[in-house]
Amino acid sequence: MSNHYAKGESHDVPVYHDRSFSKSITVAGTRSHPRIVPHDAPTCAGDRTFCLYNHDYPIDEVDAIIDRFYKDIYEMYSTLNTHFSPSDFAYFDNHTYSYHKHGHFVCPSETTYLRPGWARNWKGHWLAVVNTDKFPQTVRVEHCKFPHKSCEYLPPCYESTCKQRYSLIQLLCVDPYNYDHKPIVDLFALPTGCSCFVEDFVYSKHEL
Repeated sequence: MSNHYAKGESHDVPVYHDRSFSKSITVAGTRSHPRIVPHDAPTCAGDRTFCLYNHDYPIDEVDAIIDRFYKDIYEMYSTLNTHFSPSDFAYFDNHTYSYHKHGHFVCPSETTYLRPGWARNWKGHWLAVVNTDKFPQTVRVEHCKFPHKSCEYLPPCYESTCKQRYSLIQLLCVDPYNYDHKPIVDLFALPTGCSCFVEDFVYSKHEL
């Protein structure tokens, strides 16, 4: 599936990024992928707390766990808000943040809608996010466009920095290499905003 990018001003310009599976096929016709030690960061993650589902996604293991615990997964999945489509998120953003056309943010950001394949939970463990054709999960992430730079439009006397903010998001996940563990809804820290941080400011007596 191709990627669709929406161009425009920074901050609330949604990008629909839906990465399809890139499956490698063995001679026998079965899907193959790298074996990853449980709770270790997959190679696709880099310095992020998540990565898109791609050829590293353990689809065979996830499918097997879904088949075994289908009822549990169906009930948990129905309670989450991650099963909405990227177009639903984009509609909300376009409607809610239409005011950005009349001004600018002190810390510009970029918004992306994606389907994660792996994510690091709040305990620091990497788990496979359930993300199949029947149980897709979409999240909205927002990255600082210029991290660590000074906030715009503030007087130079203020020491300011654009900081990446994270929120705990619920995702249905599995430990793909422990067949006996039931799927769970866990918390994952995902980038959800960019804020301006201002250092403590004290006027000196000479400035009063």
